[in-house]
Amino acid sequence: MASPPFILLCTVAVALVFAEGLQAKQAEGESIRKENALAVLAKYRGRFTAGKFNREECYNR
Repeated sequence: MASPPFILLCTVAVALVFAEGLQAKQAEGESIRKENALAVLAKYRGRFTAGKFNREECYNR
């Protein structure tokens, strides 16, 4: 029969492998979302000018 510390180490190792895989998926998903967002912004490049605006004027319509 395996000793309890060995079982604990195996459990920790499995948890670490799972966490590493999850982090890799999140990083991949984040880069895909960023690429998609930049592609959307690229479609509208030049149509709008960036400038300061008064937030209060937006609500007084």
